Amino acid sequence: MQHLLKAIILTAITTGITPAYARAFEFDTTLKTPVNLAIEIDVGVSNELKYCADHLPKKLKDRSNGRLNAAFANNGFYGERDLDSLEDKLEKSLEKAFFKIGLDVADDAEMILKVTILDAKPNRPTLYQLQKDIGLSYQSVALGGAEIQGELLDVDGAIVATMTYKYYANDIQQAQYGGTWSDANRAFMRFANMTAIHLNNVD
Repeated sequence: MQHLLKAIILTAITTGITPAYARAFEFDTTLKTPVNLAIEIDVGVSNELKYCADHLPKKLKDRSNGRLNAAFANNGFYGERDLDSLEDKLEKSLEKAFFKIGLDVADDAEMILKVTILDAKPNRPTLYQLQKDIGLSYQSVALGGAEIQGELLDVDGAIVATMTYKYYANDIQQAQYGGTWSDANRAFMRFANMTAIHLNNVD
């Protein structure tokens, strides 16, 4: 029964929930053997993304061609509140995926899964972006998504395995149906499910 459940989850992830309008990138991992121990989950954001909580991206290539100080168009001024919310959403997605497939999560586990949100783009302006740019409206939409990296650490802090995934939508017409972080949350869910499956050695 457990193997059947895993197969159903894997099928849903790899076929049923990837819309045609999305650019879904392959989940990549160096994990070679299953993990039979409890895992502690530690989620954070990259320094570059953290900087964007109160600034525009440092690199011009990470901005769009919008107005010079446009917060939403230039991928900046997300606000600390929204970044905290992203961390919480990803952690909950991982916990849910681990529970479904029978992986134990514990705060004092010897193995730690350190997950970093490298990049995230909203579908609609965040509250802080709306405050920074009075010309913005919540009805404004953009292509969203996220890039995530995970490192599985042993009791000594050595890296046992890594995993990466990124997903960005490419059809602006679909953005009008989602919330602020719809595409980023979709990326989190897929990363969480694929990570759980690979940790439990389901190919």
